Amino acid sequence: MQPAATVDNAVVESPSMATLIVDADFLLEKFKGKGGWTYAELPSLAAYKNGRFGFVEVFGKIDDYELPNYKLLPMGGGKFFLPLRAEIRKQIKKEAGDKVRIQLFATTPPRPKFCIEDVLDCFNYEAPFIYQNFLAQAESEQKSQLDFIAQGSSDETRVKRIVAMMEKLEKQKNILK
Repeated sequence: MQPAATVDNAVVESPSMATLIVDADFLLEKFKGKGGWTYAELPSLAAYKNGRFGFVEVFGKIDDYELPNYKLLPMGGGKFFLPLRAEIRKQIKKEAGDKVRIQLFATTPPRPKFCIEDVLDCFNYEAPFIYQNFLAQAESEQKSQLDFIAQGSSDETRVKRIVAMMEKLEKQKNILK
């Protein structure tokens, strides 16, 4: 178990609610054009997506400025960005081109990673011919089915997709006969 996290001497009792996900220096950048946001580009944090529209909800600090409840926005390519309002930039006395220290904690634990082996393990609970039917498919079809399952947005969706795949394979001709 991880020790309790602290943010400015405030102890966060639940480690699952306070996972340190970013602790590094970043360069502030600005989107081009009039009204372009000033932001810090962050690494991929997809496992922590917990808000609407792919946001990652966090709390922490940028330099010495407290961010009690903040959203990281998806940027494409799996990356995220931390937009910095003028109020924050004024407090920390930083603008685009300056480096800042960012320390962020996730408000929820990471989503468990989907494991293809878990799907393949499901074949152990089915009649052997179902697995043989799966193996008889072209490798590209197998991959397509597994990718479709993996892309489910929740465990419930992935389970439904596994069941549907198994039912489809069960309806095919038993190639072991």
